[in-house]
Amino acid sequence: MSFEFGRIQLVNLMREPAGDEYALTSPGPYWVRVWAGPREEDAQEELEAYRFFERFVIQLWP
Repeated sequence: MSFEFGRIQLVNLMREPAGDEYALTSPGPYWVRVWAGPREEDAQEELEAYRFFERFVIQLWP
């Protein structure tokens, strides 16, 4: 994956920011590794759309 700018930010499917903005060491090509955890449920969440969630780890290195 290649980045033209020195900053990145994750966005959700609704194209809204999903976290902080991060600074890269430099623009250019990066290797990317993604780990996705199992789907989990928050039984206390009242809205069904937000009841189920997954955890992700994304690693980037030049």
